[in-house]
Amino acid sequence: MPGFWDHITGSVFSSELQPAAAGLDRLALAWQLLRQQVGWVGAVLALLGLITLWQRGQTGLLLLTGLSFIIFLAFNLIYFIGDVYVLFIPNWLLLCLWLGLGWLGLVNGMSEAFVRAKTGSVNTSPNLEALEKRLGQRIYHFIAITLTGLGLLFPLVLVVTRYDEINQANNIAARERWHTILAEPVPTEAVLLSNDRNEIMPMWYHQYAEGAGLTCWAFFP
Repeated sequence: MPGFWDHITGSVFSSELQPAAAGLDRLALAWQLLRQQVGWVGAVLALLGLITLWQRGQTGLLLLTGLSFIIFLAFNLIYFIGDVYVLFIPNWLLLCLWLGLGWLGLVNGMSEAFVRAKTGSVNTSPNLEALEKRLGQRIYHFIAITLTGLGLLFPLVLVVTRYDEINQANNIAARERWHTILAEPVPTEAVLLSNDRNEIMPMWYHQYAEGAGLTCWAFFP
């Protein structure tokens, strides 16, 4: 039973928490992962998103997202596990929220500036003033919708420019190693061990999807 609760609570990984070992190299890792996600442009837009929340008085949302980001980041900086990059996903979700808000804030500012420049004349006639106001609103909506739509190109650019990094079609090293092992005269009911779940999955795929290697067992700690 103690082992069960250790597994449920995650205390079996407590040795990976090393606050004293966290340093600038971990911050550099976090920054590198951030740039891989959204690049410099995305980082700047996320900063604009934080500024937009502050300017519009959305302190509640700013504190909620900001503190959440800091807590997730702080934990990841002191958690020394091999695939810690997966635990940064909550940070990137918050980052994308700020990024979107930053782009909307930028779009709003550009649209308002354009409308002021084009419809900023002074009219003494109430009719002309009302007409100018309606025209300004329509111009604003057109520009804002157009620029917001253009913002959708950003994730498409990220996909295109980073496709080679995220494409795992040719990542078959673990699969080939298991093929090599299974080609050997493995005894019946042999137990094959791996130290990593990512390495054991190709073997399980051989067994449960392809029906190969069914005479042996495959486990990972």
